[in-house]
Amino acid sequence: PDDPTWDGHVFNNWFKDADCLNVYDFNKTITKNTNLYAGWFEILDVTFNLNYEGAPQPTVTKVTEGQAIAEPSDPNRSGFAFTGWMLSASGPQYYDFTQPVQQKLTLYASWGAVGSKKVKAKTFEAEAAEAEAAAAEEQAADGAAEPAAVEEAAQ
Repeated sequence: PDDPTWDGHVFNNWFKDADCLNVYDFNKTITKNTNLYAGWFEILDVTFNLNYEGAPQPTVTKVTEGQAIAEPSDPNRSGFAFTGWMLSASGPQYYDFTQPVQQKLTLYASWGAVGSKKVKAKTFEAEAAEAEAAAAEEQAADGAAEPAAVEEAAQ
């Protein structure tokens, strides 16, 4: 059948179950009454607020639920440096544009003194993986130094 439409949503697929977990295979022969369920992704608003008095109106971008949103070009503000997009007006958590959007959200520009560097957000998983890799490198370096020390002591 043609894909159904529903304002504010994107059709995902036809499913065999109401939880929309098992996709229906239209290549199979139907041998009994069969209910199919339409699966949907919501179209979500992501609002970009420049976060200062006198700023232009926030801009809104639409994104399909479960998709990452593209990071917009850095905004400009006279006398300040843009440092990133935050999840709240006062910070401190910067938004990670690699993560899928699961709900409507507003992102707030963060501003620092001229010359401030932009902050790139990382997910907890990315930070944990980096910490684990650093610990493994440190352990490997410590392990490599021990045999040399033992060898010197033996001479």
